[in-house]
Amino acid sequence: MEQALKVKKDRYQKALDMTLALSKERLHKELVALYLSGSYLRGDFIPGWSDIDITAIVKDEVWANESMKRQFFEKCKAICKEVEDAYLGISIDLGTPLGTTSESVIREKSNLALFLLKKDKQKLLFGQDILKETPALGVERVPEWGRAATLWLCDHFLEFFRHP
Repeated sequence: MEQALKVKKDRYQKALDMTLALSKERLHKELVALYLSGSYLRGDFIPGWSDIDITAIVKDEVWANESMKRQFFEKCKAICKEVEDAYLGISIDLGTPLGTTSESVIREKSNLALFLLKKDKQKLLFGQDILKETPALGVERVPEWGRAATLWLCDHFLEFFRHP
């Protein structure tokens, strides 16, 4: 049992490595940073069920231009598909709208963006550690009801799509 889990962890790591390599190759002009988060980083993932969560921080000019933003998301989708085809049974969550934001949102210490990014452990995979530059103060200024609603939405987001 333990050996089987180790093999699955190794496959997840290889899938993450491939995602990072493809992202650096294909997205480096648009990216400020990539962060790993979620159950894989925490070590409590369930092989075959959990995905690999990667948050993208993109340059402001990408976020401000609808065409560039659409192209960015299409590239992310292609990278995810390529990795998922190579590592069947492993799902990659890279650059989805909830997991992507612009550098200015972070630099301006947007309360909601900081709260979403800092509610979970993050590990810098690539680029500039922009989260390190932001104090945790912004998170406390989010009203309690806003924090509770945001956490609930994050925790239940996928359920809305799983159950028609």
